[in-house]
Amino acid sequence: MSIKSKVLAVAATLTLAGSAAMAAALTAHAETPACGSACVELFASSNPQLILDDPGSVQTTGTPITTFPPSVTNPAEDFTVSADLVSNYWVEGLVSSVVALHYGCEADVDFAVCSPPENVDDLAFELQFAPAGAPTGECVGVPSTAAQGTEVSLQPCGVSANTIWIVDSSQSISGSYVPLINATDTNFSAPYVLTSTSTSSGGSLETETLQNQAGQVSSDQLWSEHIGPLPGPPVSPLAVTTTSLPAATGGQPYSASLAATGGISPYSWSVASGALPPGLTLNSSTGQISGTPDVAGTYSFTVTVRDSELPVMTATSQTLSISVSGPVITALRPDSGPTFGDTPVLITGTGLSCPVGRARCRVSVTFGGKPAVVVGVRPDVILVVDPAGTGKVTVTVTAGGVSSRATAVTAFTYVRFL
Repeated sequence: MSIKSKVLAVAATLTLAGSAAMAAALTAHAETPACGSACVELFASSNPQLILDDPGSVQTTGTPITTFPPSVTNPAEDFTVSADLVSNYWVEGLVSSVVALHYGCEADVDFAVCSPPENVDDLAFELQFAPAGAPTGECVGVPSTAAQGTEVSLQPCGVSANTIWIVDSSQSISGSYVPLINATDTNFSAPYVLTSTSTSSGGSLETETLQNQAGQVSSDQLWSEHIGPLPGPPVSPLAVTTTSLPAATGGQPYSASLAATGGISPYSWSVASGALPPGLTLNSSTGQISGTPDVAGTYSFTVTVRDSELPVMTATSQTLSISVSGPVITALRPDSGPTFGDTPVLITGTGLSCPVGRARCRVSVTFGGKPAVVVGVRPDVILVVDPAGTGKVTVTVTAGGVSSRATAVTAFTYVRFL
């Protein structure tokens, strides 16, 4: 009986006895939806919150294998299992006769004539990295004969004993925690087994082979596995739910909040592209946009949210925008003049005058930062006389502390006459 068949046979009892605590400790599906029930999760009793993981989903021989917190989105957690009896791996030429004799039958007895073989022939398996269910031909193994502290990494599947792990127990790996012995090892009294080390790095634990002394088995050397969805609701995909934001009044306090669903809170927010109106800031922890905008116009930007899952999920919203009321210039007539200034310029637009009721409000106009003489002001028209200047400059109208936004139509060009 293959280990996968054995797993399916005990699937009904997975939520009972000791396995209930093991499986329930994991908070999410470990495999991506594309890999689904074809995938297997392997986790040590020392930390059932962590499962085998290929950091960065690298598919190259020699890539270290770690244990890492599970998610529903990361293909680095997708592994498929293939298994058989130890004696059959010997027939295929993948394990030595010494290993096959020890684990495939009673010690010092020809395993080819063992009877009945199912009682004495141990199970062994290969765990293939298969992101989103796509086989890579790389399996969890060791680069050479297992020894103390040998790093566990991706190695070519089906080539040698390096990627074969033996379950030397009458118990199923699905029904309990058992040691996983590398099939390269002939030290049968104290074999080298898969170990999740105690040295943590970025939320992960490195894996290696250490000796499994009889009667001194540590919890990080005992493994269990689960095929298919884990008990409890999965972590839903992260998504930004804010689709629009209220307009802002220039010169007045503004506050609006971004919202998201799914993933694992708390969230972290940032502006991915574009820019907020000058004077407004985004609180990365709360998603609140606040401040006092002081430049009129419509500002488009895109926000990104990241959750607290390991590895994190990231979601980007649709483009949002905030309109800020205040002076907006639509045309300059004329839009050029001599360098010595004194050119009457008619500025047209919207919001060019002070709001009604703002007694202390003042309207000013600058050409490249130099003040112009304001002759007359209406909400849609301002007449000014420009100062002296050179080259192309930006014309800015400021009303009550709120300025117009620099655009192509706000450019005034000084021309030198001979």
